[in-house]
Amino acid sequence: MDFKKLDMGGKLILGSAVVAILSLFFAWAEFIISVDGFQQDAYLFLIVFIYPVVAVVRNKPLNKVIGYVCAAAGVLLGLWYINSKATVMGESIAASGPYVFIIASALLAFGVWKHRKAV
Repeated sequence: MDFKKLDMGGKLILGSAVVAILSLFFAWAEFIISVDGFQQDAYLFLIVFIYPVVAVVRNKPLNKVIGYVCAAAGVLLGLWYINSKATVMGESIAASGPYVFIIASALLAFGVWKHRKAV
């Protein structure tokens, strides 16, 4: 795979996966202490990036519907996580990590849209 030969969509898909991985190093929950995405098992959310990234790396056609479903699942997982961290007082203890993950999932959707080699 030559990164220079990728179209804008392929670069966005790979970039969004990198941002999603980096989000795991951010704080995902803060109350008295701060915990990162690895401690919160948020690495499991990366499953939604597997199909689009593998399709781009292998230079295979990307089914846009499946790509959009993966991106939407990423956004929904991030929103679910934030909602699950709401306290009794109505405030959330979710930190910046899930928000960065949601942005990465939105970037994934944009990359799927811009990707030329799609079915």
